Amino acid sequence: MKIIIHALKNVTWQPRYANYIATGIRRHGHNVHISSSTRPEPCDISILMGPNSFKSIEKRTHIMINRKLIGNNPRDVHDTVAVSWNGFNGRGTFCVNEVDPTRLDRYIKPSDIEDWRTGGKHLLLIEQSNTGRSTQYNRLNNYYQKVRSTATSKVVIRKKPIGESNINPTAVRKGLIGAKAVVNLNSTIYVTISLFIFFLLTSTISSLLAKVWKKI
Repeated sequence: MKIIIHALKNVTWQPRYANYIATGIRRHGHNVHISSSTRPEPCDISILMGPNSFKSIEKRTHIMINRKLIGNNPRDVHDTVAVSWNGFNGRGTFCVNEVDPTRLDRYIKPSDIEDWRTGGKHLLLIEQSNTGRSTQYNRLNNYYQKVRSTATSKVVIRKKPIGESNINPTAVRKGLIGAKAVVNLNSTIYVTISLFIFFLLTSTISSLLAKVWKKI
């Protein structure tokens, strides 16, 4: 069996994780190669490091390696790693028969989740680095313009801090002051924000949260 692991050289964690995985696969006697290509290559199975850079390869049989869905401590980014067949989040097959409902309590305590907020005057639009998994928008500016043109309330943009990788809950909470809802395409910051405030999402098919609309 030939396996190709696709990992981008300029994304620090991807080559490192790819080497770990390749070592394990070789111990099982399989032929494995690490590639930085974002295009399909001849193989039996592709292993993809992350969900956003290898979309053209996802049409074939693949294993998705994803990380950093929850948790705000630096270590959490390594401890929360998801492995699934032919998709990720709600679209992948995780081959898990039983799930412990308390498994996430070490990252997010149920007692930390506040009641939904009411009031507020503006919409908080979350800035992000790229369109991620969106099939509706291929440019962020198109998405931002759509929000601005259809909103019936003032839109305030939450700027993405340069180099932001670990979300600071205290800073996020402060940024929510005065907001009555949050508008987010598919940034993972919504996991933290959902602890504090009503959430509003645009339609992104692979989002962890269901599409929620409210006339505001």
